[in-house]
Amino acid sequence: MIVFLRFKNIGEYEMGPPQTNVWPFIFGNHELLPPGPKFAKADWFSDINLSPATEYDKTNKLFGNVKHRPETIDLDLPIKKQLRRINGTLVVMLLFPIHVIDLKDDNNTLSKIIKTFEPFPEVKFMFSQTWDMVSPVLNDFNAVDYILDSVKDIDSHRLNFYLCNPYTIDEIKSKRPDVDARVMAIYFNRIKHFNREEVTHNPELRSKHFLCLNNFVKYHRTFIVDRMPPDHSYVSYVEKGKKLSLDKKLMFFSQTLTQDLSLWQDCLPYFYWQDSYINIVTETMHERAGIIDNHNDRDDYKLPELPEGSPLLKGPWSEKSVKPIYFRQMFLIVGVLGANKTLQDLGFKLFDNFIDYSFDLEEDPLLRLKQVYVEIKRLTDISIEDIHAYYNSAECQDIIEHNLAVYKTYCYIPTEELMVKYQTTTEPKLTLSGWTD
Repeated sequence: MIVFLRFKNIGEYEMGPPQTNVWPFIFGNHELLPPGPKFAKADWFSDINLSPATEYDKTNKLFGNVKHRPETIDLDLPIKKQLRRINGTLVVMLLFPIHVIDLKDDNNTLSKIIKTFEPFPEVKFMFSQTWDMVSPVLNDFNAVDYILDSVKDIDSHRLNFYLCNPYTIDEIKSKRPDVDARVMAIYFNRIKHFNREEVTHNPELRSKHFLCLNNFVKYHRTFIVDRMPPDHSYVSYVEKGKKLSLDKKLMFFSQTLTQDLSLWQDCLPYFYWQDSYINIVTETMHERAGIIDNHNDRDDYKLPELPEGSPLLKGPWSEKSVKPIYFRQMFLIVGVLGANKTLQDLGFKLFDNFIDYSFDLEEDPLLRLKQVYVEIKRLTDISIEDIHAYYNSAECQDIIEHNLAVYKTYCYIPTEELMVKYQTTTEPKLTLSGWTD
């Protein structure tokens, strides 16, 4: 049994709820999430919006037969005595915030957490995310160096990194090759969970060139949506009231989402995925230096001016990028510099004999958007019959099958790996007062 240790606070800093490791931002005059430091007090789960009962899911609704539970440690009481009472393999899990600069604060919160549990070799550490950490370097702050410095005295066997960004993993491995570090994103498991019916090849002629799904308003999404050819596209833009109608053939099996299907575009009818060829993916991030889209004057296409020498984002992505892989579509990602190459670096193949991805290398974000539009226009001018012929070609289907095979390699559960690594077999006992040994 893996036991994720959590605690209310350390020093002056309150540990945040699960949401605080996603993003602190302000919408108009309303603060949607507190800009807290810095770490969530959650145990392992898929996503804050998907299941209200994932702390210890005995029904195995989410990830199969996963054995874990949380325990809360009071840092004002003797740690050794509390740990002795907890049965299982103890893991301090730190969920990182999306803005890496939030890792650092005047009270050195991360180092205090590490120092608290350093004297107890039975306690392991798991560093993870539910969203991408955006960039390991921002404004001269190197998050990897900061994290590794905090654990420099911790034995490598106690350390585990499961992070979304492959370039962050590469940097960790280059500086601390003795630790276990793997690319892991909840997106792969989540999409599979809510779309359990295996997608098979549909050789029939489809109605539309494109599928473009959008939820929250962002500059680059508005730019693209306003230019999607209506006769050739299925387009949604939920926050602007543009939704695709639902039918009975939904590819998900969770009752938790039936109350608000706008939460996740994963739950759109299977029909739209099977009746279009190319997914125009408007990713969450588009800016070069971690500047989130300004939600004021949202119909203005002017992107923020960035200081000269601002670092380029490298690698942020979300479920939007891999959904078309799962649903057997071609794709074109509208995102940060190298957004499509990031999928290549994860082992996926692009459809670069049919789609011109050269815009992916353009550093200027607005120019990159314009180049994307040029490519969409070129693809629009290709007849639906010619797109259909390429889609059913051996070349295209080989890419689709390869990508699905790679996709499956990312569908794994960190807690299961930890159980094997630490040879955890002990089962907990449940009493009326809670979990005990």
